[in-house]
Amino acid sequence: MPPSHRPPTDSSLRRAIHAAPWALLVVAQFTFALRAGENPRSATDSLNFANFLRIFLVSSSLTWSSLILLLNAKSSFLSLLRICFLGFLFYAVTGTISGSYASHPFYAIWKSIELAASILAAITAVSIPTEDHLVTFNEVVIGVLYLLFFSVCLGAIVFPQRAFIPSRGIFSYMLQGAILPINPNSVGLIAALVAIHTFSSLLNPFRMNTKISTLLRLFFALIILILSQSRTSLIGFSVASILLMLLYKRMFLLILCSIIGFSLFFLGYYDFIVAFVMRGQSRDLFLSFSGRTYMWKTAWTYFLKSPFIGHGLASAGRFDLLGGGPASTLHGTFVEVAVGTGIVGFSFWIIALVAGCVAILKASMMARQIILNNPNPTSSQRISIIAIQNCALAMAIGIRSLTSSDLALYSLGFLMFIAFVAQAHIYCTVVKSS
Repeated sequence: MPPSHRPPTDSSLRRAIHAAPWALLVVAQFTFALRAGENPRSATDSLNFANFLRIFLVSSSLTWSSLILLLNAKSSFLSLLRICFLGFLFYAVTGTISGSYASHPFYAIWKSIELAASILAAITAVSIPTEDHLVTFNEVVIGVLYLLFFSVCLGAIVFPQRAFIPSRGIFSYMLQGAILPINPNSVGLIAALVAIHTFSSLLNPFRMNTKISTLLRLFFALIILILSQSRTSLIGFSVASILLMLLYKRMFLLILCSIIGFSLFFLGYYDFIVAFVMRGQSRDLFLSFSGRTYMWKTAWTYFLKSPFIGHGLASAGRFDLLGGGPASTLHGTFVEVAVGTGIVGFSFWIIALVAGCVAILKASMMARQIILNNPNPTSSQRISIIAIQNCALAMAIGIRSLTSSDLALYSLGFLMFIAFVAQAHIYCTVVKSS
């Protein structure tokens, strides 16, 4: 697009203001680091400093988003009219209503407020659909991801006795966060997302050169991913990498990687791979997804007692089924939503999820056409790289959520996914307007 026809750019301050509510929610995610060592039940039930800070940050994000949306009423209303955002908002409203009959009303209502804050933060981002804002918002999201990854690496070096915990697998230890208390599965997800982002940078057809630092970053991300022993995150990375090669049309590389993968599996490394995947578990425990299927079976029975309205968002899983102990979720997104909000809430949630996935996929396909049809690098291709990269990152989060509750509740995974949906809508708006 000629420079004279480019839409006016936003000021850096305005872009930062619109991205701030999302960033505040990420910070709020890790306030539990301040209550390390407390009794799990007291950390949940009492208004300690960590919980107060979390409430303050989420409330600040919610207020900030609301003010911005009120000041930009017309664009905010248009941004709201996205099926994904509307669906998730109705899901949050359903969760709030479920607080009236939940065993722990405040907990259910507060989890609904956290969801609403996350969605409003995404709507705030979409309310200024410009190329500069897309780039800024993406830099904030990816920057958060790398900060978390750096904290895991630094913790492993400075506090190895806390970072490496015993494991029954082929490796005697698995890696967790030591500076921020991040469990091994979440460490695996963070490492997988960093590896996917780095791999996308390597596949970028418009890169000037392949930097050694990029290859080293990919290498260290894969090492962290393996040390975390997170199997679903490893699968997510593998599927996302295949998706990237298809979107960038790197068929030779895809065939080469497939041949290498099959060769490793059948030519002497079969036992090693099986031992890594089994992670020291018995066959029954492995096939039950580390005991998750037994928990899901109990949850299903509980769901049938109130199938239409559920038993309370988040409250049903954490307190009714898990007794309020250290485990806070049912480790299954679909189960968590169904038990908490019933068929009513599940309907809103699944519509929102599908709409979000469609938006991300649509943006990536548009980006693929722009990249493949234009050999010379342009600003449109720069943001097209972001759209393709986000599609792969969302794929990994989706796979991880099959054995976690990331997309059912306010979490880093949900914040990332809703940010990718927002960026997909911004991308499509920018491309169509140009």
